[in-house]
Amino acid sequence: MEEITDENILLPDEILGKKDLAREISAKLKELPDRYRIILLMCYKDDLSLSEISEILGMPYNTIKSQHQRALRILREKLEKK
Repeated sequence: MEEITDENILLPDEILGKKDLAREISAKLKELPDRYRIILLMCYKDDLSLSEISEILGMPYNTIKSQHQRALRILREKLEKK
């Protein structure tokens, strides 16, 4: 069982900030081309490794790796534009 300390208790404004960020990320993900969005969702929502994604999609590992990096860059740029 996890010990409760001041360090792992979020204040209400911190909780709201995380929810706002999650909504913003979700909205920006929808703007990505399918090939990028699918890889990010498989990686971060389904918790699959890039090699597992490569196998599932039947694509070379290096292709998945570069598309993952490109997807993160595009998503980051979209979030910074707000």
